[in-house]
Amino acid sequence: MQNHLINNSNRRQFLSASAAAAGSLILGANVLQAEDAPGVSEHLDEVLALVNVPIEGATPLEKQESLLAHFRNRNIVSVYELKMDRTAADAAATTKVSTPSDLAARSSASTRKTAQQALEHVFPGQPSYDPVFRGKDEIDWDTNPHKDMEWIWQFHRFYWQQSLAIEYVRTGDEKFAQEWAFEMRSWIAHMHKPENAFKHPGWRSLDTASRMAAWSTTLEFFLKSPSLDSRLMVDIIYSMDVHCKRIKACCLAAQNRASLGNWDIYHVEGLLFTAAALPERKSSAEELVMAAKLMASFQSKVLLSDGVINEYISSYHKAYPTQFARLVRICRRLELPVEFPPEFMDNLEKSINAVVVWSHPDGTSPVFGDAWPGEKDSNRKWIKPFLPLFDRPDWRYFASKGKEGTPPDSRFQELPAAGYYTLRSDWSLSARFIVVKNSNTTRFGHNQADNMSFELSAFGERLMSDSGCYNYSGEPTWRQFFRSPMVHQLVSLDNKPIHSRGQKLSQKSVPNADGSPGIDSLTLANEPVDGLRHERTFTLVDGRFFVLLDVLSGTASGELRQHYQLMPGEWNWNPETFTAKTLHDGRANLILAEAKQPTVSYAEEEGWISNRYMEKERRPAFAFVQKKDADAAVCYATALIPVAPGENPADVETSIALTTNRQIEIKIGKETWTI
Repeated sequence: MQNHLINNSNRRQFLSASAAAAGSLILGANVLQAEDAPGVSEHLDEVLALVNVPIEGATPLEKQESLLAHFRNRNIVSVYELKMDRTAADAAATTKVSTPSDLAARSSASTRKTAQQALEHVFPGQPSYDPVFRGKDEIDWDTNPHKDMEWIWQFHRFYWQQSLAIEYVRTGDEKFAQEWAFEMRSWIAHMHKPENAFKHPGWRSLDTASRMAAWSTTLEFFLKSPSLDSRLMVDIIYSMDVHCKRIKACCLAAQNRASLGNWDIYHVEGLLFTAAALPERKSSAEELVMAAKLMASFQSKVLLSDGVINEYISSYHKAYPTQFARLVRICRRLELPVEFPPEFMDNLEKSINAVVVWSHPDGTSPVFGDAWPGEKDSNRKWIKPFLPLFDRPDWRYFASKGKEGTPPDSRFQELPAAGYYTLRSDWSLSARFIVVKNSNTTRFGHNQADNMSFELSAFGERLMSDSGCYNYSGEPTWRQFFRSPMVHQLVSLDNKPIHSRGQKLSQKSVPNADGSPGIDSLTLANEPVDGLRHERTFTLVDGRFFVLLDVLSGTASGELRQHYQLMPGEWNWNPETFTAKTLHDGRANLILAEAKQPTVSYAEEEGWISNRYMEKERRPAFAFVQKKDADAAVCYATALIPVAPGENPADVETSIALTTNRQIEIKIGKETWTI
């Protein structure tokens, strides 16, 4: 393994006996005088014992310089390319902003800005907060400018160093390398103090592993910089070895657990990249193979049988297929002796396909649990690198917006283990689309108790959305609010927490005589609280609008609330017709019509939506309220009618009624449907 990574024939010899006797060290074409030489690292002897490197020189300083010479002249596979699947030169190639819509150009502008801020010691932590000045002559690694621990944890991940590396490659300006070296000296000196080692928030294992990946993928770009002296090189190797020992213990402990999470995958990746970046460490070859084998075996512990991550949410999910596909590429590139389980590629394919299944027609994700929707078409861009791996015409259709490939063969899609179900009128960009979550799990964390909640799109726009997450820590009142029953599109009893005990009961499609969509229906069930059974049927009528029927039965009694939230913006409520209408100029709108019943009343509620961490926006929210007696069965009926851009929802007369012969009657303008 080590011989594969290092080409010994390309090493240069930097030291000579005559130079040592003269009190100077020859570094390539430059002569470093003794008075300018760095001091000897206190970790030198320990590091020399850790590595297999031919060392020359009689004094500690000479040995230290010899070690640096080796790293400057070795020839190994680029860890940056292993992780990013591109070179730093490629990443630095875009040097000008052409149009605001040019994502690559915006990314390059962002890289330049991040690197410039780093020079000024203005660093990011959790990215939803503005970067913060952390001191001129000394970097403050300790204090937290926010109540949110996510900021200080993510500050210690060093995400900005990739921007420093790219700008160093792009410009050749030594100031970027000087800043990188300053940061490395500062962090290592401070964080390895006895009072900080493994006790400081920056040593939390997830952030330690993320930092390992950041350091490993940027180190190679600064190795030949004059800003990197031999003492710092020794200290970096020492620190990265400490990182490896800490995270290796986490990886080995995880292999005995039945269920794993995203932390475990990031632990393995941190170890994998660090071992690849420092193959000279005596333990790196074994750690590299061990990490690859562990990640391959961990796949079945973090993915459900339908390929969805065991945290049930979309935001974290996309990282997993990316990591598993990258593992395949790394093992092939480094020729690692790793055998993948027979089901590995099948699970990878299912996990990629899950994103196609739950994507809204605009290419964004549902925000059930602690999730974020992403930018428009972000899921299409994400899936493109996977197209060469699998022959999936339906993925090409999705990625190309229908210009290539063929659409999936069903308007109904499901991810049964995770409890995701979708109905759509077709696979066009303007389709009427609904995605529902109804899982069966006791696992929470980033997952939320939001069974039966759904999201609705039509004409390429979201018309109903789950509330999202807002934050993880720092403001517990808001954390609790965004996880409460009232912020989801579901029915609660006395606003008690919802249990995730979902199941699918049935689905059916009855096309019209001409073969066009007629009635597509899906019936799900959940037991949200003990003694209460909730059955909800979603019906897509003629591919035009949805009807929901909620039936609640069982021994439980109390106040039922059927909660709904609309998208932010103007709207009105008509108590006479029991209809809510959004009034968004120039955009698609929604009419929500509720069947009037003597026992049902209307109540406005507090509504917020969060599409980014620590950002929230008010929105309309309300509930239909009725009492339920023990052993009684009650119901709700709701019509969700999309209105195309350019049409005025105020001109669309709508009603829905429950008839005496157990039918639902919907009127839209002069048309009537009976279900």
